[in-house]
Amino acid sequence: REGVSISKIARTMGRTNKPITKVLIDLAGYKQLSRQDRLDEMKRGEEGRDERIRHAYFVEGKSINQITKIFHHDHHTVRRVISLAE
Repeated sequence: REGVSISKIARTMGRTNKPITKVLIDLAGYKQLSRQDRLDEMKRGEEGRDERIRHAYFVEGKSINQITKIFHHDHHTVRRVISLAE
């Protein structure tokens, strides 16, 4: 998701989040994600990250240090993903 948050718009206009959300829904068909939807979205992102790390390590033969530099992930994250895959 990109752009300005609903909270920031509300603060700037001196309003609460609820009327801003209603206007966005009416005008643009905007739908605010539920907590579970946000968690599911985060999990899908993590799964994609894990797959890229596994592919780089097992298929391309890159080292853990190379993967941390390429993908900008902490070496603990890379080690955890690799150890879970083995």
